Amino acid sequence: MVKIYLALLCVLLLIGCNSDKVVDEPEVEVNPPDLSYLQPANSESRKWLTAEQMTLIQYDQPSPIHNSHFMSIDAEASLLENFEGRLILPESQMLGNAPNEDRRGEGYLFFPGFNTDFFTQGEHFVPVKQDIMYSTGENSFWGVILSPGKIWSEASDEGSLRVALPFVLTDRLRSQTHNGIATFLYNPNDSQVSKFRFQVIQETASYFQHHFWGQLDLTLENVAVDDLTPMKALFNHYLDAIPKIESWQALSALTPKENVNAIVSDQKGEDYSSIGLHYQDTLYLQTCPTQYGDFPFCAQMRHGSFSVAKSMGAGMLLMWLSHKYGEDILDEFVTDYLSIDADHTAWDKVTLKNLIDMSSAIGELGINPENDVFSDEYNDKTGPWTWAHSAQEKLAISNSYPHYSWQPGEVLRYRTMDTFTLATVMATLVKQREGSHVNLWDLYTKEVLNPIGIPVFPAIHTIETDGSRGIPLLGTGLFPTAIETALISKLLQNKGVHNGMALLNTSVTANAIIANKTDSLPVYNDQSLQEENLQYRFSFWLKKGTIEECEYWIPRMAGYGGNFVNILPNGVSFFVYQDAFLSDYVSDAEVIANALNPLCP
Repeated sequence: MVKIYLALLCVLLLIGCNSDKVVDEPEVEVNPPDLSYLQPANSESRKWLTAEQMTLIQYDQPSPIHNSHFMSIDAEASLLENFEGRLILPESQMLGNAPNEDRRGEGYLFFPGFNTDFFTQGEHFVPVKQDIMYSTGENSFWGVILSPGKIWSEASDEGSLRVALPFVLTDRLRSQTHNGIATFLYNPNDSQVSKFRFQVIQETASYFQHHFWGQLDLTLENVAVDDLTPMKALFNHYLDAIPKIESWQALSALTPKENVNAIVSDQKGEDYSSIGLHYQDTLYLQTCPTQYGDFPFCAQMRHGSFSVAKSMGAGMLLMWLSHKYGEDILDEFVTDYLSIDADHTAWDKVTLKNLIDMSSAIGELGINPENDVFSDEYNDKTGPWTWAHSAQEKLAISNSYPHYSWQPGEVLRYRTMDTFTLATVMATLVKQREGSHVNLWDLYTKEVLNPIGIPVFPAIHTIETDGSRGIPLLGTGLFPTAIETALISKLLQNKGVHNGMALLNTSVTANAIIANKTDSLPVYNDQSLQEENLQYRFSFWLKKGTIEECEYWIPRMAGYGGNFVNILPNGVSFFVYQDAFLSDYVSDAEVIANALNPLCP
């Protein structure tokens, strides 16, 4: 036993004496992370968003992935004809780089719950509900707008159908848009549906620039949907109305390449969302870059246009109502339709024309005619008015303003509140003449937008306690796509006539977009100096042209962030959607437009 202990002691001593020696350990090979999901998809085989990955309970990447993985790879034809049913997505938590709440609201990290019927038309997957759907749950800040997508099958999916569709997250009161793309698989053999994989990777919202992503539970019920005939007809009409879409570089065949290259969107996708030019039924469109590759549904991407809605919404509705009920309505008074609870009687002199011209003479700040036209747009009542939900709450705030010393129609004061007052007047007018059940925006959609090929044009409405549709804001709250912008611009270029039929009052429309300063109001800046190259008329800003051979003025819709839709006098329309207040590129667009059709004939 003693020998054994001595032997152990010797061993321990030997180990201790050699403890300063470094023992070589075998190297463990560490594989670098596979970041190929951030790269464009392989065109021959699918590596990401496979059928197996789409069944995972948890999202398996630390960020969004390249947008191209959402689209078809080695696609085959769809396996089902007349596929229809219902999608149900419960409100669910999502991943993102945003806080869940801030001073503007809470619930940012909850994807809104929704349900909608759908149908397929060839390669197209069409949600029946394409207006704003607010969450079916109680936690999400967001509403969601679904747009038509694509449906196809791939050999590796073993009989499943694969769907991709664009969507937008927005709120209830403003115009911000957060564009996303979603995908899911459905196996018609066993009625199994995959997770709902999505990512939100582009926005027009300078004040809230965040991304979201996730993989959520989805229910798909493959059931017959009642009365799809009208919706299918509208969708077919939309497909027929889509202008020919060419790349931006295709303009190089019509004008020197340096002119084309002078207009460049941000390739990182941080600022510009969409830039396009429409002429003779062709839409020349730049790609829609994002930080995760080009947005696959660029022409269908919705944009938070903000005050573009004052022209695209309020201005065009008044052109329509002038056609429907006669031009005399422009000279009717606000108090013919609304009971104004104010401590003065100045509203008795304000006409609908004054409201669309931003010349109501109602306001508080900027008491001299030469003061900044935006003097009264931003004040201590702006926030409460913006966040007020109902029409009555908004009107109570706007009616609390005093009046200026001048008369209506004399001085420009840009006030979004006046546009909403006009929206309420127009909504009241329509209800008086068509019935209390008729919604202003719905009737306009039916009589003007549907005929030109726009089935649904989402618009934010007031939130009423009785659950009714409410009043469209019209000073903001529209979400146009590039295609819709082209179709609407074409209608204006044609003075409100579509296929030989007047949809808008032709003389009112022509006078609103005429390329001179007739019946317009001067614009004063924050230095109380008149802007020599800027005027305002009938919800349109007028910008003096830069081609020197003649004088002309460009009517333009303009919105917060640097959003512009320009109606040039030679039949060319040019638009920029962004949120960074960068170049509007209109002078560069004039050079291109002049090459297509001289601006000074």
